[in-house]
Amino acid sequence: MAIARPNTLTPWCCLVSSALGVVTSILALITFLGIAFNCRILILAIISSWSLSQISNSLILLRRAYLVLYRRKWVAYIGIPLMLASLSCPVAAVFTTFSTLEPGVGCACYYSIEFLWYGTGASVLVNIFFSGIFCYIALKQYRLFRSNAWKRLARDGIQTMAMAAFSNIASRVLMIAPVGHINLDMLLIADRLFVTTILISYCKGMNKSVGTSHRPHTDFVLNLAQTSADESNDPAQSIRA
Repeated sequence: MAIARPNTLTPWCCLVSSALGVVTSILALITFLGIAFNCRILILAIISSWSLSQISNSLILLRRAYLVLYRRKWVAYIGIPLMLASLSCPVAAVFTTFSTLEPGVGCACYYSIEFLWYGTGASVLVNIFFSGIFCYIALKQYRLFRSNAWKRLARDGIQTMAMAAFSNIASRVLMIAPVGHINLDMLLIADRLFVTTILISYCKGMNKSVGTSHRPHTDFVLNLAQTSADESNDPAQSIRA
């Protein structure tokens, strides 16, 4: 998509988000292999990759919401601060967490409960805001055009945003709730990879639907060139002209 539409923001955001998901997975596997890397750098890289991936996904929704809602300023005034709150998570991690290399575990990150609540609030709020905006836009466009293409986009879009929001909220609740021993790194990775995958799948389906939304749904096609030629050869038409 990025090669086919290099001047569009959405394909590049999908590419960055998916690439960051791959990088995060590789870094997480490095910690389990026990390779001699600086634990502090690895932990910060994983948190930064997660934050940038979320920003890329949010930019897709912010751009479409801003354009479809006729460039209303309140969308940017609310969306940008929420995105900046998510982007500041790596900065908060520098001052509120520390990492150690432990036998049998590898890199272990110790964080405060305040950092966990901050990251949870920033992530959940931005996902709820953009998911609600997107669902509203999808329903509004379908009610306006009443076409099968917009019906599919509204249905698939609402399902995609609902799954993304549910995945994010569920992962955050599991992080806060004392439910046994949960590997937070792998939980974040699973959430990011799932959201990235369904967004990319939705973008591909959206491009196909938009590409076929204006095709005529009839077997009767009017050839304007042939019609003009017939009219020019019609004597009665020439006299009336």
